[in-house]
Amino acid sequence: MTREPTYPGGMNALLAQMENRRDAYGYAPGEGLPEAEVTLAPLAGRIVGDPAQDPTEAPPFRSSYHRKRFALRDEFEGQTELCFLNGLLIAHLRKRSWPGQAPGLFLRLWATYGGHLLVRLDPRWLVSSATTFGDHGETPAQRSVGLALSALFGTMKLYESERLYSGRRADEPFGLDTKADGPLPLKMDAAALRPGGLDVEMLGRLWREAERDPVIAPLAHHLLEMLVADRRTVLARLGAMRQSKERGAAPMEPEGLA
Repeated sequence: MTREPTYPGGMNALLAQMENRRDAYGYAPGEGLPEAEVTLAPLAGRIVGDPAQDPTEAPPFRSSYHRKRFALRDEFEGQTELCFLNGLLIAHLRKRSWPGQAPGLFLRLWATYGGHLLVRLDPRWLVSSATTFGDHGETPAQRSVGLALSALFGTMKLYESERLYSGRRADEPFGLDTKADGPLPLKMDAAALRPGGLDVEMLGRLWREAERDPVIAPLAHHLLEMLVADRRTVLARLGAMRQSKERGAAPMEPEGLA
């Protein structure tokens, strides 16, 4: 059976598809992001209300910016205005072009209120924030760590989603007697089950790289700590398989990293 190409048209078609979603927002008169020098402190204590009950936020939508702003305020209802502003800046910085103050305002937000955001944002928005550092970071470490975290969590989402079709829960490791034969892609060798291999090297290097920059380090370390603590990842499943192999038994459930 001949399979169709993964991406018909190759990289050119893939890039064109990506660019289709990157048109900049349009604004109605009087709309726009806060200025670069906006005072952030009051936003830390101000809570986002129901946008549908606010005449200045509710539809009908005047512009694509208004539509996106409404959707984000609906998502961040009950959270602080700083969390909403972070989401709004990320939405702009994903586009092909953005207001000139957006990158600096995003970086100032994390430099001054990173701790506030870390304890309030869910993992999805923390990963989106790391991705934005990869695109718009001020230092080489911010950009390298942000890009690496974006690739790590994006790849994880793809393979964990595909794995669900195996019929196994995310916290259920494979048995040691079900390994299939056949090569890995790109002639890669399979990762060994011994402790301290590829996973330790990958996570350790990311942690060390993040230590080079005081702004992204708390975000990166927080995400990595969340990752290794979660029992529903390939890291935890491999850890359970390693320990089961050492005991000579079939793995029952993850027990964390070996």
